[in-house]
Amino acid sequence: LEAGAEDGPAPSGGLSSPSRPPSQALAGSGSAADVVQSWKAFKTAFEAGLAKFAKKPAAGVEFLQAKGLLGRQPAEVAAFFRKTKGLDKTKLGEYLGERDEGHVRVMHAYVDSMEFDGLDFDEAIRRFLDGFRLPGEAQKIDRLMEKFAERYVHCNPGAFGSADAAYVLAYSVILLNTDAHNPGVKHKMSKADFLRNNRGVNDGADLDEAFLGAVYDRIVHNEIKMRDDGWQPSAKGPQPAKEQPGSASWLDALAALLPGR
Repeated sequence: LEAGAEDGPAPSGGLSSPSRPPSQALAGSGSAADVVQSWKAFKTAFEAGLAKFAKKPAAGVEFLQAKGLLGRQPAEVAAFFRKTKGLDKTKLGEYLGERDEGHVRVMHAYVDSMEFDGLDFDEAIRRFLDGFRLPGEAQKIDRLMEKFAERYVHCNPGAFGSADAAYVLAYSVILLNTDAHNPGVKHKMSKADFLRNNRGVNDGADLDEAFLGAVYDRIVHNEIKMRDDGWQPSAKGPQPAKEQPGSASWLDALAALLPGR
């Protein structure tokens, strides 16, 4: 099920929908009126599924699958996530970070569909996080970043001694990004701090200082967005701190996963 912007006008709320329903939805249609009615029913069901996803991601996916609007293979669900514009990025991050086997398979398919060949490490992280927002639980972040590191090393053999080295540096980059762009952090990490923090991360060896310095400069001058640009406080009040990247507990979740913490 592909739902990109090229598929036609988006329904209300800025969400994209396919330009036509699956072929089975029109099977047996004998008139233009039947086709129109089938299309309306399909569009209504599709939008209902997206609305359910915004409240409870797993329920939205299950609804669309039950209606025959979304395949059940991990690659099909992953393609839906990548091509459907307007999905709640925070909810998508929650879904991808879940630990049950079905969610993990979808997450792996999602990350494996990304191409990081030749990209600077921090630019790959930026691209990785463009489609969803990291959840606020340490274990969910861990699963996502571990898979990112594996994929980056696969696309760029020789860039690191191992996927574990890329995994550790990825966390360090996210911590730097939050440190540099969170106004609540008064004592900012210096380039010397960043270099020192990453000594020996490449399976006991040091990464090139020029490489690390360039990563530092790009992150400090160009923030990686860790939450939706249109984020607004809930009408019920502030969201729990763990759901807000940059908060103390969110930073603790990251820091707890770093070696030596």
